[in-house]
Amino acid sequence: MENVDSDREVWFALSAPYRRELRAEAELSARGISVFVPKHYDKVAGRGGRVEKKLVPVLHNLLFVKCTRDMMKELKDGMQYIQYRTTPVDGKNVPIVVPERQMEDFMKVCRSLQRDVQFFTPDEISLAQGTPVRIIGGEFDGVQGIYMRVKGHRNKRVVIQCSTLMASAIEVKDALLEKI
Repeated sequence: MENVDSDREVWFALSAPYRRELRAEAELSARGISVFVPKHYDKVAGRGGRVEKKLVPVLHNLLFVKCTRDMMKELKDGMQYIQYRTTPVDGKNVPIVVPERQMEDFMKVCRSLQRDVQFFTPDEISLAQGTPVRIIGGEFDGVQGIYMRVKGHRNKRVVIQCSTLMASAIEVKDALLEKI
């Protein structure tokens, strides 16, 4: 956290154990704080044994909050069930801060619920095998990612990584891709 300016807003990756990510999202939104929980439609058992599609978190316990370092400390004091997602750096666990551009691209893809978006954890996909690209045109204009083959699909997809936590993949026509 020492590397984050105390007056600059950044995206912190947080955990809300016991599937409290939606509760945290509601509380933070009510306070006027930018919060993002990646969601997708999934089939869920409804009343009377019916199966219905419902918007649910992609990865439970994960949320992203945009605020200053000082505000985050204050939030954590008031909402003791939220925790930093961390990564080891020089023998210390440092809170994960997602770069603004990466977060914008990831949110743009995640919010496009009508598309066939897939989500992956870092151990499910090897981004080193792909080609860096930028999408030019269409609803994902300007989004940057890695163009690669994804297991289980015939066509290559653009994979958008969100820090070291997860990645999303979308199918995009080759004509809309520009090699970076």
